[in-house]
Amino acid sequence: MRSSRSRPVPRVILNVMTSLDGFFSGPNGELDWHYADDEHNAYAVRMMKRGGAILFGATTYRMMAGHWPTAPEDDPVTRPINAAQKFVFSKRLKTVSWNNTTLLRGSLKTDLARLKKSVAGDLVVLGSAKLANSLLTEGLLDEVQLLVCPIFLGKGKPLFKSLTSPAPMELVGTHTRASGVVEMTYRPLRGA
Repeated sequence: MRSSRSRPVPRVILNVMTSLDGFFSGPNGELDWHYADDEHNAYAVRMMKRGGAILFGATTYRMMAGHWPTAPEDDPVTRPINAAQKFVFSKRLKTVSWNNTTLLRGSLKTDLARLKKSVAGDLVVLGSAKLANSLLTEGLLDEVQLLVCPIFLGKGKPLFKSLTSPAPMELVGTHTRASGVVEMTYRPLRGA
C-alpha cells in the first residue's frame, strides 16, 4: 500500500529591498540605489528556483515587464525571471503581456487561496508595496525577507505606508553580504 503524501502548502513570502530609513523606492519610484551585484543576482536566481510563482502589484509589474523581457541574456536573472510563472493582482490593469503572466482581478484572499492550491512552491511577492500592505493587513503573509541596503535616502516611498496597526514579527534569520546589505527574514507572530 502506498502512502499518500500531501504537498506542502505554499508560503506567501514578501521579498523587498529597502533603504536604512525604510524607503522601498525614491520619491519618484527610483531604484538606482539598489544593490544588484553578483551576490544579489545569485540570491535572486536561488529564490526563483525555489519559488513556485512570483506575485506583483500593477506598478511593480509594469516596471519589471518593461525591463526583463528585453534584458541582456548574459544577466543571470534574465532567463529565470522570464521563465517564472507570474501573477499580477490588479483591478486597474486590463491586460498583461509578459510571458507566463496571469492577471488576477478578483478578491485578494480568494485568488491567493486558489493559487496556494494550484501552484507547487512558494509564492514570492517582489516589491509591490500596495500588495504587500494588503497581504500584511489581511494576515496573508507567511514570511518577510527584508534586504536593507546601507544607504539613507532622506525621502522616498515607505514600504508599509498604509499599515494602520502594529504587526509583530519574529526574526528567524540574518545574513550580511559583502556589500553591506543585510538580509533579515521575519515571520508574523500570529495572535500577538
